[in-house]
Amino acid sequence: MNNIKLMAVDLAKNVFQVCALDDRYLILNAGQTVLDLQTGLEWMRCIVGQVWNGSTCEMTEARQPMFEGQDDAMGIFMSWQNSLLYIENLNVAGFASNNDWRMSNLKEAISIQEYSCYTPAINNTVFPNTPSYDVWSSTTNPNSSRTALGAGAGFGIGISSKADTIVGPHTRIVRTYPDTSIVYQP
Repeated sequence: MNNIKLMAVDLAKNVFQVCALDDRYLILNAGQTVLDLQTGLEWMRCIVGQVWNGSTCEMTEARQPMFEGQDDAMGIFMSWQNSLLYIENLNVAGFASNNDWRMSNLKEAISIQEYSCYTPAINNTVFPNTPSYDVWSSTTNPNSSRTALGAGAGFGIGISSKADTIVGPHTRIVRTYPDTSIVYQP
């Protein structure tokens, strides 16, 4: 009987999950990016390995040589170093007419976690098809003697975690939006 109650509670959580209102975000660049009006950060809506198709994020067909990571159903796992290389190439190409994209630090990555949502712990309207895995951050682990260790921000249940930079979670890219006049002042 208790198992049935637990299953009913889990089902109700999934059906009636309420995420934060979308008015925290401003959609830019024909939907490819979003500006967080609370932090002044502009995010790519799709993780690396996905593209914006005009209404959602979907897997890309073409693979570039730097994509040596393992695909999952919703993006590409790649090492921390390959993620940095990808961002460098994205800046050379001038994604969304900008060349100052970067890997977020852990605090920035956690800022878009949505704790009233889970699996993924992110507003899935603003960031559609986000996998329930970590994303890289530029924050390294100060407690490790290994130089190949970084920290990830978990979007499965909304916790931060440490990840080996060789194995790699997903990558979501950010930049600081230059016009702070449209950002909410907390």
